[in-house]
Amino acid sequence: MRGAWAVVLCAVGCASAPPPPPPGPPPRIQVPESGGQAVLAVGQEVALQLDANASTGYRWELASPAPDVVAVVDAGTYREPPDPEAKVGAGGSTSFVFRAVRPGKGVLELVYRRPWEAGVAPAKTTRVDLEVH
Repeated sequence: MRGAWAVVLCAVGCASAPPPPPPGPPPRIQVPESGGQAVLAVGQEVALQLDANASTGYRWELASPAPDVVAVVDAGTYREPPDPEAKVGAGGSTSFVFRAVRPGKGVLELVYRRPWEAGVAPAKTTRVDLEVH
């Protein structure tokens, strides 16, 4: 009788599924250059990749500090075009990444301008309305 119980327990133990893996971070949200809205969970990231050309003197930057609902992960990294055949002066892109740190709402506004030109409107702007849960 003991042997029968051992077989039953082994069968039940062997047939049970392993526990699910712990959940990973939520996927990163990619916002288009035109901007828009991003609804995030705490810990989730939002990313922007904006067309840029450093050889013109223009650069993307935050128009005002990032709202307190996010932390800056990447404050703007410029990357050359991936094409090895690209000509000198060819444009690339600037990427920004922000991580949601607390529930609330905020606005990211980025401007494409020449930093030394005071009183001149930016060549481009991008706005992202954030909502963190």
